[in-house]
Amino acid sequence: MLKRIIRPGIVIIIGIILMAVSNPSEQKFLEKVSSEYGAVHGGASFSTADLLQMGESRRQSYLIFSTYEYEFGTIGVRYFGFLFSVFHMESYRKEDSLAPQEEEIIASAN
Repeated sequence: MLKRIIRPGIVIIIGIILMAVSNPSEQKFLEKVSSEYGAVHGGASFSTADLLQMGESRRQSYLIFSTYEYEFGTIGVRYFGFLFSVFHMESYRKEDSLAPQEEEIIASAN
């Protein structure tokens, strides 16, 4: 009976440790930003150091996954990292998120 509990428990613990170790680093996220920028802008590329100087970078790491956000001026991108992989979640413009609030303020002023 005890072996039935211990073996699955060990497998689960090893799985969690592997997922935690495979959580992508900020460097991996920046490499993804750089490669996608180059693909969109005709092969132009920036080093990860250039990206950090030009924009703002935020990585939040959780035990088995991480999220990443990079903002450059009024544009930004969000990524999700899991098992050594980085997945694009969304691209956005800051003006788009401010426009509805501005409309509400204008409407309430009238």
